[in-house]
Amino acid sequence: MIDELFKPDCKYKRVFICGKITGDIGYRAKFRRAAAVLTDAGFHVMNPATLPSEGFTHEEYMTVTLAMLSVCDAVFFLYDWMDSPGAIEEIDKATRDGKPGFSFEMWLTEYQKRENKVPSPVVLDGGVQG
Repeated sequence: MIDELFKPDCKYKRVFICGKITGDIGYRAKFRRAAAVLTDAGFHVMNPATLPSEGFTHEEYMTVTLAMLSVCDAVFFLYDWMDSPGAIEEIDKATRDGKPGFSFEMWLTEYQKRENKVPSPVVLDGGVQG
């Protein structure tokens, strides 16, 4: 299924990034870098880490992120999504709606290989993966 993402006529161009935010002090950088790489590859990205970090309840954030997800074709999930109740809810909603989900890290490895790109570091949870 990941091969579909590399076709010129890929039907999954509008994507949502899903991963752990609550309790991760580096979440903005992690999401920003993933969004930048996906945008560079031609995707239109909905990034929930661009929302304000304070002033709303978890339920209100979920209302907004699920609305963001609803207008996307697919989900890219970061490595830590299983550590986040909110991300689990987003993946569950995407699955119920028939939207495919892709591992960002698996896609990134394949993208760099196919595009003959030198791996650029993508900061993920304080570590570097590229």
